[in-house]
Amino acid sequence: MITTESDDFSFSMKEYPFYHEGMTVAEWKEERQYMADHMEEVKHGKYKPLWKQKNETLTMP
Repeated sequence: MITTESDDFSFSMKEYPFYHEGMTVAEWKEERQYMADHMEEVKHGKYKPLWKQKNETLTMP
């Protein structure tokens, strides 16, 4: 049977706000730690996942 990286994720892991299709378990763990380190931003609605920050940096002229 062929498995994909998304098979490594439980349903509850996919419920985190930083989860996105195609991410690896290592990326998920990094994002989880980043979110834990930035709980004040989460509480104030200003939290932005690392992958979104990286995508914005790549698309800036």
